[in-house]
This record gives sequence, structure tokens and C-alpha cells, in this order.
Amino acid sequence: MQAGKSTPLPAPETDRVDDQYVIRQQFYPDLSFKDGFKYVLAPINPHIDITPVDMPGPDEARLHLIPQDDALNGWLITAMGTSTDEGGAEAEIRRVARSISDKGADAVEAWAQDSIHSAESFWRRSSVSVDDQMMEQTWYETLHARRCAFRPDVIAPGLAMPSTV
Repeated sequence: MQAGKSTPLPAPETDRVDDQYVIRQQFYPDLSFKDGFKYVLAPINPHIDITPVDMPGPDEARLHLIPQDDALNGWLITAMGTSTDEGGAEAEIRRVARSISDKGADAVEAWAQDSIHSAESFWRRSSVSVDDQMMEQTWYETLHARRCAFRPDVIAPGLAMPSTV
């Protein structure tokens, strides 16, 4: 590890986890992740054709999602696995893909309901009312961003906001 130097991350890549196309990003080793860190992002829906797109230019990884011709509505799961997930990033993608394969739209509905209940519980515990409208709005905006970025068992890096906020 080199101190005082900034090295660009390796370019993200398209790859496969079993029969699922994914985007994979590798991070260099650091004090927290001696072997490096990676995430794997996978759009999942059995009714959408997903293919990698090879485009010249900047170092990007792209997937093209093409719904069936008669699709007027539907859903898309974006699974995110990381090297800190049990079994690693690929295992998390497999777990989500298997759940979709086994339960389909019922899995999506169950996750949506879990998310709604979690949000309702969170906002009931977090509501405030103050005279300064700007302070109240800042409170809710910050909490919303933190709720989106953090899980109870993980401290995310301060990419969107300082970790001391």
C-alpha cells in the first residue's frame, strides 16, 4: 500500500455469475480490506434480455436491458453483492437470483412490503418538528440519505457525506 498517492480504481467489468450478467468493480487493498474489496451489481428479471455492451471510450461497464415486446409494466431487481457478504459477492448474487427463480414476483412483493414496514418504523422513530423549516428539512434529507446508504451491520465509507455526520 502506498501512502500519499491516489491511484485510479481498475475499470469496472462486465462478467457473469452463473447465467446472470453482472458488473464487477474491484477496489485495491487498504487497511480495512487487506485483500481488496469488490462489489458485483446484477439486474435480475427473467423476462428481460440482459446483455453486455462493448462501447469504445471511457472505462465503463454497461449492460443493455431489453424487455419483451409486449411488456407494458413489470419489475427489476438490482442485486448488490460485496466481498463482505456471507460467502462473498457472488454468493449474494446467487442467493437473490435463486429467490427470484423460486418465487418470482412474490419475492419482489415480499421485499417491497419488508421495505415499506422498515421505512414506516424508521420514520416513526425519527420524526421531529422544529420551528426552523430549513433545519427540519435538512434533518429529513440527511436521514433519508443515511437510510439509503447504511445497513445496521455496516459502516459505509463517507462517499456521500462525512462519517461523523
